[in-house]
Amino acid sequence: ANFQSSVLSLPDLVSYAMPARYAFVAAVIMKLVIAGTGAYVFARVVGLGALSSAFAGITYVLSGGFASELSWPLTDVLAWVGWLAAFAVLAYRWPSRPRYVVGLAVATAFSIYGGFPEANATTALFGVVAGAVIVVTLALQRRRLWLRGLARIGGGIVAGAGLAMPLVLPGVQYAANAHRQTEATFGPIPGKGLVLLLVPGYYGSPTLSGSFPMPGTNFYDTVAYVGVVVAILAVVAIVTLPRHPLVLGLAGGTLALVLVSYGIGHFHPILDLLKSAGLARVVWRRARYIAGFPLVILAAIGLETLLRSRGQARAPWAFAA
Repeated sequence: ANFQSSVLSLPDLVSYAMPARYAFVAAVIMKLVIAGTGAYVFARVVGLGALSSAFAGITYVLSGGFASELSWPLTDVLAWVGWLAAFAVLAYRWPSRPRYVVGLAVATAFSIYGGFPEANATTALFGVVAGAVIVVTLALQRRRLWLRGLARIGGGIVAGAGLAMPLVLPGVQYAANAHRQTEATFGPIPGKGLVLLLVPGYYGSPTLSGSFPMPGTNFYDTVAYVGVVVAILAVVAIVTLPRHPLVLGLAGGTLALVLVSYGIGHFHPILDLLKSAGLARVVWRRARYIAGFPLVILAAIGLETLLRSRGQARAPWAFAA
């Protein structure tokens, strides 16, 4: 009944079939496989080619926010982000294929069984913001919105939560009496930590001698590396497809994750809003762990525009700049 035991997460279920000395490695490999294939499949579902999709899958599993926490149940949850997004799109598009709703329910259940409710909260934050931006963009562009498709997405998520009740019901009772209830919540990462998305050794970390140059935090609290190439390709996507609903949704979702993870001084209006909604116990700075997913999908879209840029100079010029 302890969430972090994650006894029913898919990586752990596979590890039970292995000799004990290989069990941990098997669970880690499963996380990498689930996360990488999920990002790849989502990229394919939204129309990207095999090369760009492979770029997304490989880059997501090697991003600092995911790879640095492979020993923690947090990544049992984040490994399913790509599959959740892929099944959500397929459930929306194909009303005559209930298997996609079932797939969304199973992916939702396994993400909850991952054993880190906080990661489910940050995933939900990203999904709600990105989805809202997409819906608003479609409405402003006067493109048809399939309400039945949205209902199928909601039905899949609710069904997945139902499948996870054997963990959620006792887990909530345990959590109500856990030491976590007596801990003070963590503040956001200082805004200057954003540079570590691009250059992980900017402050001399992790070989820095002495204290980490950000009061109230440690090096491992700031790990979110995706790299300069990913950032450039993400900008290419935004520059070349500035009105595309998916690009705007991913950009909006990324912005939300950054705003709740990083702060400047004592100005935290987004965090204050979340706390006023009764979500003060979530350590929102950990939302940065999931930021790698929308960034690498944006980068894959940028790479795809480069690969298809015959006769159009905007994408190559944006990349060169």
